[in-house]
This record gives sequence, C-alpha cells and structure tokens, in this order.
Amino acid sequence: MGNLRSALELRQRLRGWFVTPLGRSLEAHEANRLREVLPRLYGAVAIQLGSIGELNLLDSAAAPKHILLDLPAEPGGVRARGLPEQLPFESKSVDVALLPHTLDFCDDAHSVLREVARVLAPEAHVVILGFNPVSLWGLRRLFARRPRAMPWCANFF
Repeated sequence: MGNLRSALELRQRLRGWFVTPLGRSLEAHEANRLREVLPRLYGAVAIQLGSIGELNLLDSAAAPKHILLDLPAEPGGVRARGLPEQLPFESKSVDVALLPHTLDFCDDAHSVLREVARVLAPEAHVVILGFNPVSLWGLRRLFARRPRAMPWCANFF
C-alpha cells in the first residue's frame, strides 16, 4: 500500500507541475507533436498510461477506442484505474500505447515496459514522452536545488 501511496503522491505532484506556466507550455508542445504522430498509428484500441495535465493527449489518435488508465482516486474522466506495472488489459489487446512521462516517474521502468509489451498486439505502437538527460531540460536538471522539485526529480532516460 505504501508503494501505491507514493505513486499517487508523485502523480499528483506531477499533475500540479503541469498546471504551472512551464508545465502548460510543455504539455501544449507535446500535444502538438502527438497530433503529427498519432493519426498515422492505426489500431482498434489506444491507451494512455497516466494523465499529466488538462489536455486530452489521445484526441488525434486514429483508434476508435481511447482508454485513459490512471491511478485510483484521480479525477477527470478516467475509464480504467490501475498501475502501469499491472495493466488491467488482456494480452495482445492494445494497438497504440501512449506513455506520457510514465517512465520518468515510475519505480521500475523495465517492469512497465514488460507489461506494455504484454498487452500490445502484433505490429502495435508505443509512443513514449519523457525528459531527455542530454537536452536543455537535462542541463537544467543539473542545476536544480536539492531536494529536487518537480519535474527535476524524475528519472531522465
């Protein structure tokens, strides 16, 4: 239960950061980039693992069925509740998986990726949004105060 509680707290802090001016700017930039990519990825089911802000990141996905998976007690139109490490989907049932900063803020990125691989159908697609350690964001992270505030406390892969 402690792991779930810490995951909930971290997710709430992340969502809080995404309502700041810098967070809203990043979310808008990412949403625009997704509008270029997602329409080309067709399948019957598209899932998003965790919400980060106020925008619907799957709005341009070509799949007719969109599912937002988020932690329990999260508001805002969540259709499925769960942890990225324990997806409540059958094996090979998902065609597009969107991971918006999911790997940045999870305890074990490898277990999340294994679980995503389990639920993906053959020839499915995974879209990962994350902070790059060798970018200006990564450079900024080096100069963040300790303890690191959001989002500088993330795992930059």
